[in-house]
Amino acid sequence: MGLIHLILLVLLGYASSRKYNEVDLTINKLTAFVGESGLQIRCQPNGKTIVNPVWMIIEFEGFQSRRPMVYLFGKDGKDVLEWGEEFNVTHLQSHITATGHLEGIQSFLQLDFSHVVCGDGGRYTCSYGGFDKMGKLRKFSTSGDFVTKTIDGGPPKVSVNGKLAKPFEYYKVSPGEKIHLVCEGEVGKPRIPIFWLLNEIPKPVKLLGEKEGVKQGRLEIPDDNPCTFRSTVHLFYEMGKTMTVLTCKLAFRTMSIILRP
Repeated sequence: MGLIHLILLVLLGYASSRKYNEVDLTINKLTAFVGESGLQIRCQPNGKTIVNPVWMIIEFEGFQSRRPMVYLFGKDGKDVLEWGEEFNVTHLQSHITATGHLEGIQSFLQLDFSHVVCGDGGRYTCSYGGFDKMGKLRKFSTSGDFVTKTIDGGPPKVSVNGKLAKPFEYYKVSPGEKIHLVCEGEVGKPRIPIFWLLNEIPKPVKLLGEKEGVKQGRLEIPDDNPCTFRSTVHLFYEMGKTMTVLTCKLAFRTMSIILRP
């Protein structure tokens, strides 16, 4: 049976399709950081309804759409593996190895990841099709999710009244004067919050909130990297009477400026 016929079988949805019992999809890690190794996704039957397996497919639904990722089917008595035409095969093969075999209950289709990349996060669906003992074509499927994570992309950037600041730069600000500070950074996935901290020497460090002038800004997801979020947080601050250190904190990285009355 050719590849085109397999696609037609899936799209037309011949016979029944259930999401339990007859086929399993095992993802050994529910989440992993970009660059992490050891991810394995395995599709295999968990029932005896299909006695003559014809194909297995792993589909991927990610940032853009759901598409067949890899096919396993029989041709001339041999197992054939083919990558989905809508994917960059060179990119997939650079970090994923596909293996599989069609032989009754021993059938399987497996993906082994040498390392995780940003685009690997999404929903994986395993479809398993073939003939039952009555000669009827059957199809079963099940799905599972995998989440990629990234750390922040670097130290945050702070601007004061529209001008980019340097780390621990001094500013002369009169008591009662209001200034506008902006902290911007790449916050990774899942989104890491950006905090503003206030240190009015010699008072203890204080976490600032909306009541103290903190306002969340825009959140952008670049088209070329859905694993990185660019986030902006504003601080509208009124200067007090003592020297103050204002710090923007993003994960374990910080950026501080010093205000003197």
